[in-house]
Amino acid sequence: MHSHLENVFPDYTRTLAVAKPLMSFRPDGGITSLKTAIECKFVAKEKDLKTALHGLTEDLSGYSGSLDWTHFYSVIYMSRPYAVEGQFIHSLGESGNAGHWTTIVVTGTASPGLPRKKQSAGQRQQS
Repeated sequence: MHSHLENVFPDYTRTLAVAKPLMSFRPDGGITSLKTAIECKFVAKEKDLKTALHGLTEDLSGYSGSLDWTHFYSVIYMSRPYAVEGQFIHSLGESGNAGHWTTIVVTGTASPGLPRKKQSAGQRQQS
C-alpha cells in the first residue's frame, strides 16, 4: 500500500506524528497536502478482529483535535470475511470521535509484510 500511495501522492509520508501533551501517535502513513492520516490493520484470524478494533478506537481518540491531520482513513485487511464494513463503522462511531474517519474493509488472501512470489516468464504464460 505504501508504494502505491507514494506513486500517486508525491507528499505521501510514512513518518508522521499526531502530537499530544504526554505522547505522540504515529499513523501508518499520511498525505500532507490533504491533511489525511491513514491507519492500516491486518486481521489474519477472527481473534485479531477485536485487537484491530481496539487499536482503531485508541487511534480515534489519539488523533482527535489535531489541526495538522483532519481527515482519517482506516483500512482493515482481513484474510477472511470475519466482519463487514458496516460493523466496523458502527463500532467506531460509538466512540464519539469517528466524525472525520472513513473506514475501508478489504478481504483477501495475502499475508502482511510478505512480498508476492515472483513468477518466471513460463509461469506467467501458463496463467
